[in-house]
Amino acid sequence: MPEPRVVDEIQSTLDPETLDPRRVLVVGARPSQAVVSLTWEQFRDSEANIADYSVVVLVLDSYDLPGADINFVASALSQRYDRFMAGPQTELVIVGWNPRVGKLISGLGLGLAFEAETGDYITNPEPEFATYLGLVDRYSFLIRLAESRVSASASPLLMAAGRDMLGVAYEATNSSRVVILPGPTKRSLDEGIEVLLSENYGIKHGPTPEPEWLSEITLPEEEGLRTELDQVVAELEPLSMRKSEIGASLAVTRRPLGILYETGEPLETLVRDVLLGLGATGQDHEDVGSHDGEFLTPNGTKIVIEVKGVSGSLKLEHSRQLTDWVSTAAFVAEDAEPEPVKGLLIGNAFKATPLDERAADDFTVACVVHAQREGHCLITTTQLLDALREVQERTFDPAGWWEAVENTSGLFELP
Repeated sequence: MPEPRVVDEIQSTLDPETLDPRRVLVVGARPSQAVVSLTWEQFRDSEANIADYSVVVLVLDSYDLPGADINFVASALSQRYDRFMAGPQTELVIVGWNPRVGKLISGLGLGLAFEAETGDYITNPEPEFATYLGLVDRYSFLIRLAESRVSASASPLLMAAGRDMLGVAYEATNSSRVVILPGPTKRSLDEGIEVLLSENYGIKHGPTPEPEWLSEITLPEEEGLRTELDQVVAELEPLSMRKSEIGASLAVTRRPLGILYETGEPLETLVRDVLLGLGATGQDHEDVGSHDGEFLTPNGTKIVIEVKGVSGSLKLEHSRQLTDWVSTAAFVAEDAEPEPVKGLLIGNAFKATPLDERAADDFTVACVVHAQREGHCLITTTQLLDALREVQERTFDPAGWWEAVENTSGLFELP
């Protein structure tokens, strides 16, 4: 690995004088300042969007969710990370490290790697974070720069023996930066984050939270309020359960929208499900290395599909591949006449581009000409989505739609 290049100090573009505490999100600690603070469990269950904040502090030292939740949390962060970093004057601060969060870190694409290592030889604290780093007297991980774009602008904040980094800051965009810090060891996590927010982001302390021992002391008027609170919680519990049920149903309902951005096996599976929803019949696809599905239309026509999700237009090679699958499906026995089989090439062209920005040429000219000659129908995933909308609106004509597919050689269009 190339040694990190020590550059001029990577200064924050944030102005502590004007930073609104409501624009600061802390996940994994509960500082006393009036910022938005959530436990990891609360973040998992909430609809918090990191793109709504100027500063996001992720305290990885305290990550304690079950292993099955890491995919959900990683997705919730990574889906919004680019928009957060593209915002004006934003800062992502990662405090500490936890071996269980590897997928979370890799999902953000930070260009860094963490290596488990313990020690107490610490030197060269960066002045900007000197007060916070004064709370650190031992470490449990080292930072490695995994990409040249990071090493080109990385500024070490704290060092171990040699040139091993314990903290680093680098520019993610012209108006944002990423800061990695070790967790505090001389104070609790909450107290360490309070110092960080106060000294580096100008967010002063609010009232001191109640100590745990104070919970044993009550006032006479509390009893009635707590009884009322318990009643409200009991009334809300069924609504909370219903909310979860609706959320799960909503996720299932939106799953077909994946045909607009997925590729590979996930796209193929979604397309097969949509075709079944449009009235086709068939079996689960198990033949790896062949076509992507074989169905019967409501009109009794045998169809073979080839599904592609690509960054540009679908090409001649895709239509040629479908021809091979159609030929294989047609000749079911050596001593039998070939069966009539319709080839259906389904394309998610420009898969990473928003729909209103996609080019009109989903299929190249050569692909269209070849499909016309071979009798293949070329259809886009957006056209499949239009048909699915009609199914849900109870306006879909399965016989007519599939007849149009069967009669199309080239680009699919409804009559």
